[in-house]
Amino acid sequence: MDNLPQWLIDGLSRDSDLRCPHCAAGFKENGINAIGVRISVQDDKKEVLFIEYHCQKCKKVTMLEMGEMGLEEFCTTVLEDLEKQALEEIEQDMETLEQKPSKGPKAKKKKPKPDDAQEKQKVLSKITLTELRQSRRKLQEFDSHDDFLKHIGVKPASVSRPRLNDDESDNDKDK
Repeated sequence: MDNLPQWLIDGLSRDSDLRCPHCAAGFKENGINAIGVRISVQDDKKEVLFIEYHCQKCKKVTMLEMGEMGLEEFCTTVLEDLEKQALEEIEQDMETLEQKPSKGPKAKKKKPKPDDAQEKQKVLSKITLTELRQSRRKLQEFDSHDDFLKHIGVKPASVSRPRLNDDESDNDKDK
């Protein structure tokens, strides 16, 4: 999977005992097919972060539940990671611009090397920092998950809801 969030890579590298349950091979970043949020298989009252992993050694696919995380939290963390990456790219570009010497009147235009062209094609994202900030502000404006669903064009009634445990349903009645 391209462009894995850095926080996920950091988390997987910290938890070095993660191994394929079929062949015990260590996990590698390039084996991750998908990440997302879903209802937990173990407890249908919880939303969890899941990772679909394709083992490079035994070629089997495994679904991992990594911890409790809601959709809004997941979206926010992904946006924050993208924003951080965009800021780092801007800082690198600024440093590169500052290091280039000014050209004199007789300076010849340098032909781009094949490596330079490849670097330009290797842009991680075409999303601007402004667009990231606007998206983040928009997410913070939503009062509820239903508002978010309506904004993206999904009817809230068409989405199945996680069942609440007795304590949470009593709290909802009090409101």
